[in-house]
Amino acid sequence: GVRVPDAVAVVGFDDVTEAAYANPTLTTVHLDRRRIARAALDVLLERIDGTRARPAGRIVIEHRLVVRESTGGRGRPDVRGGAPRGTR
Repeated sequence: GVRVPDAVAVVGFDDVTEAAYANPTLTTVHLDRRRIARAALDVLLERIDGTRARPAGRIVIEHRLVVRESTGGRGRPDVRGGAPRGTR
């Protein structure tokens, strides 16, 4: 087998609960699902009520990298990415 993280680093996406309990624990990208849902709902409601005539374009939701053992990390702080809070 391939040794993680010695031979290969592994990164997941969506920070499922099980990622923290895997062996080794899985580095993952954490997304704020509520913010994603809220942004989608806002765009939909604006389209329905006619205040947004064109497609929304690019909407950026803050995310963060949760570094765990699968990339060699141990106790390092999260790395944030995306737009500053409150922007779309």
